[in-house]
Amino acid sequence: MSPAAVLSHHTLIETIRSARSQKKVIELIDEEVRPLRSAGVDAYIGFVRTVRAELSIIDPIDVADPEEWNLIQFSRVYLYRLMAHKPPAK
Repeated sequence: MSPAAVLSHHTLIETIRSARSQKKVIELIDEEVRPLRSAGVDAYIGFVRTVRAELSIIDPIDVADPEEWNLIQFSRVYLYRLMAHKPPAK
């Protein structure tokens, strides 16, 4: 994964954690993965898996706000669904 993608997924996770609605989370994730759809299935799936894995290692004990934890869980489910709808291989 490129350094730009690493920075991007960390930024996305922090933005998700500060979002205040599921609609905003969907917008944020879609905005990040949209350009990856044309980059190919490997870039798309790699990014989605990386973000989902990073979200999965967040310990709920470290999340003070219940709404933030709900959005983290929602993000994981949404990313899982995106993996099922991957772009066609080039």
